[in-house]
Order: sequence, then structure tokens, then C-alpha cells
Amino acid sequence: MLGKQDITESSENQPIVRAAQPRLQSLSSNLSNVKALDLETVLRASQAIASEIDLHDLHAKLIDILVEISGAQTGYLLLPDSSNASDNRWQIEAIRTIDSERALVQSIPISIVNYVARTQETIILNNAPQTEDFQNDPWMRQCQPKSLICMPLLNQGNITAIVILENNLITDAFTPQRVEMLNLLSTQAAISLVKSRLIQQQSELNRALQAEIADLKLAEKECDRLVAIIQASTDILGISTPHDELEYISTLMRDITEAQEREAALKRSEMTLQNLVAGTAAVTGEDFFIALVKHMATALNVKYASVAELVDDCQFRTLAFWANDDFHPPMTYFFLNTPCELTLKNGEFCCNGSLQQFFPEDRDLVDMQADSYIGISLKDSHGNAIGNLCILDTKPLPSIDQIKNILRVFAARATAELQRKAANESLSQINQFLEARVKQRTVQLEAANKELESFCYSVSHDLRAPLRAIDGFSRILQEDYQNVLDSEGSRYLKIVRDNAKRMGELIDDLLNLSRLSRKTLSRRAIAVNSLIQKVLADFEAIIQERSIELVIADLPDCEADFSLLTQVWTNLISNAIKYTGKTEKARIEIGYQFGTDCGIYFIRDNGAGFDMQYADKLFGVFQRMHLEQDFEGTGIGLAIVQRIIQRHGGSIWAEAAIAQGASFYFTIPDRYINQ
Repeated sequence: MLGKQDITESSENQPIVRAAQPRLQSLSSNLSNVKALDLETVLRASQAIASEIDLHDLHAKLIDILVEISGAQTGYLLLPDSSNASDNRWQIEAIRTIDSERALVQSIPISIVNYVARTQETIILNNAPQTEDFQNDPWMRQCQPKSLICMPLLNQGNITAIVILENNLITDAFTPQRVEMLNLLSTQAAISLVKSRLIQQQSELNRALQAEIADLKLAEKECDRLVAIIQASTDILGISTPHDELEYISTLMRDITEAQEREAALKRSEMTLQNLVAGTAAVTGEDFFIALVKHMATALNVKYASVAELVDDCQFRTLAFWANDDFHPPMTYFFLNTPCELTLKNGEFCCNGSLQQFFPEDRDLVDMQADSYIGISLKDSHGNAIGNLCILDTKPLPSIDQIKNILRVFAARATAELQRKAANESLSQINQFLEARVKQRTVQLEAANKELESFCYSVSHDLRAPLRAIDGFSRILQEDYQNVLDSEGSRYLKIVRDNAKRMGELIDDLLNLSRLSRKTLSRRAIAVNSLIQKVLADFEAIIQERSIELVIADLPDCEADFSLLTQVWTNLISNAIKYTGKTEKARIEIGYQFGTDCGIYFIRDNGAGFDMQYADKLFGVFQRMHLEQDFEGTGIGLAIVQRIIQRHGGSIWAEAAIAQGASFYFTIPDRYINQ
């Protein structure tokens, strides 16, 4: 993570073309995209962002989370340059990259940043090299990213920050699902940034108050010293002017008294802020609202404190209500013709005395004996009212301006928590909806799979009998009637037998594939090196005949089903041997490397390889990457490997180039490693 870097707007008048991809849409209109999201991941990320209070740590955590969620290589968090606000400048506040060899401090796409800052729209370039938009940007020409997204973090209609995420390896890195996850997190990120800035401002205000108190104490000491000097001078010189002396001393004492009163007020303000911050900083969600009203009432010495959410056009529902030193249960109340109505209408409302006379229809004020009221409206990022924060007392309140400032600070925090509460409720509803849909689809899918497996098993089994008959009678013809058949007839008969043999192998593979889903996994600790040596023993003859070079690393043990893992290594090693058949000096390497979440096993060869543009077909049933006359096979082996790995909760992928060999990587999660 790096420090700040200034970015100057270099192309103010440059025309900007709207990006081909649409802006992130609202949560309610994207349920079809949300259904594929990892909602638990989004919720954990949202909670991690919301729980961070320190501004610097929040910047680092935020960009880390966004890079991880989006699948980007590098991410930039840009904040407005407070020292050059009028020049519309932005500064890099935090950078995160997963590429350790890449230089971190770089220029960024200025024209894209300026466009996003001006329009408050998100730019998504999922195939940047083929997109004409922003190609005149110097950064785009220099870095040539494959995928890029630039999105604003908005709070109450204002840009709090801008995030740039880019991937230089692949196009379409930012899938609709990843974009929707960013959309869900963007509001919480903007709110958390505002919240942390407010807390930082509170801390700075505390330090300023303490410095002013120290200055006042020094001034008081200086005044005391001057009084002592004047009194001593009068005594020594014998000067006595009672009228003048009394007037001077009265003025001096009045100044000292006012200074003491200011000091006392500053101390009270400092203590109020400290108490409120201490009482609410460590809590979130429902607990925050409860802690807030209690500490507000105590710190401001008032009878009543309330925070409520807007239910409809005429009702509030209290989230927490403190009255006469105790909590009251949540309630819903009509706010028409009450102080809360004016608060909702004007954003703020204050009445410091004769409150009941101004609102004679509000009988609750009579029951509460309320005489004063200060309220702040809670508004979302679009400026719409969503709640109300207020205090009431049975007497006029002192230091109205000071209390208003304090309430404004905590109204912002209450707004953030209220929006987070609403977001969590929406996520919970969506999660319940998706879980129900998933259960329904899972039942349907399981039924369909069972029918398909049953059909596949039945067909494969029923094909064996006629196939054995074809092969058997063909063999009889070949052996007993060889002298009767001419060379062409013998060739035809050989073709029949070869295809019958291939059909038998195909049926065996299909049966193996269908059995995989029915077989119960029996996990146990497996010494992978020993397993591989047993598999290689079956290929020893061909390895020695072709002088294949084998390089096998010291592999960690894992927990897996022994027979299934044996089949994985058998198929992968068999493929490596087969596709190096036309390589003069064949080499096969088996190794292990550490991944982000778990270790990765791999097997690499220098054989025929394949074209990566067809990699999506690699693990499909009956999919072949080479002609059958070049390399024999049924096209099911890798499908079986993938099915086994997936049943273990892992994943498998490949990298290759034509005539340069292929590498297959797979993971077995929750493995047992022999330390």
C-alpha cells in the first residue's frame, strides 16, 4: 500500500465517449444477475468495511476487498485533492496489486477519471483493446489493459471516491456477477468513508479543544500574575484611587470569569464528544442505535433521545428510544403536526422553549412534559429522508449550536448504520429467495441427473451384448474363414473389429462416468508420491521404450478418495505419455506449488499441446482437441478427471500452446499435509 500521489486533470476539454457497457444498476432491478452471487462473501466484505473506523486502514482494506471481489490485477482508490478542490484534481490514496513484479506507482487514465467524476457513471471496458472509447488516453495507449472498470462511490449524490480496477491478462474479467458484487458494496464503501472522515474530524476537534483549553489556562495564569503585580505596585507606591481601582478590578475579574466560562463550555463539549464517541465507536447495527440514544441523553443531560426509521409518508418506527433513564420498546407513531414533521420537511428543526404551544395537537408532548426539541433528518445517498434523530427535554437547552453540531455528526453515523441495516435486510431477503430457488432447482437437477445416469447406464449396459456378438462373430470370421476372404474382405473385417473395440472402450468410459456420481467418497490421508509411483509402474514398459524423462517433485500428502485420485493421476499421466508420442525427447514433470487458498498439483509435458481458444471444450464429454488419426482416445478421460476433482471440492484447469506442450493444474481442498 502506498501513500498519496497527485493526479492533475490534463484533458479538461477532451471529448469523452459514453462507454459501451451500461452503468451499474440498482439492486432491485438486477435480481436475475444477483442470483449467481456469493452473497455470503458480499455480506462479509460489507461488514469488514463497515467495522473499520481508522481512515487510513479503511482505505487499505477497501481497495484490498474490491480487488479480490472483482478479480482485478490492480486497483486504485482515488480521493478528491482537498488542497486543490477548485481545480477538480484527484489523488491516489491507496493502491493494491496482485502482480509482485509490476511497478505500483503509475499514471492512470485521466480522461476516464474525469468522465466518471463529471457524469457520476461507471465505465466498464471488458474488451478494452477492441473498444474505441477513450483510446486517445495516453495511459490506455501505454498500458493497453484487457479489462478495466472505473466506478464512483456515491453518498447523498456526491462522489466520495473513485475506484479504478484493471486486468492486463484477460478480457471480460469483470463479469456481470462481479460487477453486481461491486455495486452491492459501493454504497457501503461510500458511507464508511464518510463515517471514518467524521470520526477523524471528531478527533481533530478534540485536539483543537484541548489546545484551546491549554491556551486559556496560560492566559488565566498571566492574568493572575498581572493582578498580583498591580496590587504589589499599589502597596509599594502608596497610590490609592478607589474608584479607578474598583472599575479596573471589576473589568479584569469579568474578563477572567468569561474566560473560565468559555473553558468550562469547551470542557463540557469535549467530554460530550468523548463520551458519545467512546459509547458508540465499537458497536454497529441494532446495538449502535441503542447505545447512541442512551449516551446522547446522558452526555447532553436530556430526558428523551430517539432514533427512528421512516415507514411511510406519515409514520416513523423507533429503532431505539430512551426516556427517563430507561429504554422503551420499539413503536410506530404518526408524525403529522409534530416537531418530527418539520424536521423531515426542513432537514433540521429546533424549538428551545414553549414546545407544547407550537404543537398543541401533539398529545405525546404533554405526556412527556416536553419543553424543548432538536431534530436532524437522516438522508440516504440520494438525498431522500430515511429516518429521524432527535432529543427532547422538560426545560430549555443550553448551548444550542454546540448540541446541533454534535447531533449532525452522529446523524451521519446513524444514517450509515440505517442504510447498512436496510442493505442487510435486502440481502437477507434476496438470500432467502435464492436459497428457495436453489433448493427447487437442485431437486429438479438431481431428478434429471438420476434419470440421465439411469438412462446412460441402461443404454451402455444393453449395448454390451450386441457389441460382444459383433466382436465375437467377426473374430470367428477372421480366424476360421481367413482363406475364403480376399484382402479387401479381411481389411473390412479388421475395421469392424477395431471399431467394436473402440465402442467397448467408449462404453466402459461412459459407465465409469455415470458411476462417479453414485460412488460414495471415502477420504483418507494419501501419500501422493507413492500413489504416482504405482501408477507409473503400469506405464513402465512404454516409458523405458521411448526413454521419457520423468521429473517428480516431493509432493505433499492429501486427503482424498484413493481409487478416484488414482484414476485422476492415471488419466493425466496417460495423456502426457500419449501426446508426447511424436516428441523426440519427451519430458514429463509432476510438481506442486502454493496457491492463494490451497496447494496446486500439476503435470506438465512438452508434447503436442493444443490451441487455448478451445480450452472451454477441454473437459467436455466426447470433446477432442486433436484428430483421431493423430492421437487415439474416446474424449471422456478429462471429463472423468474434472468430475472427480469437483466431487472433492477442487478445481482443474490447463495451459498450453500448439507444439509446445500442456500443463494441467488441480486442487484438492482441505488436504492433509505431512509437515
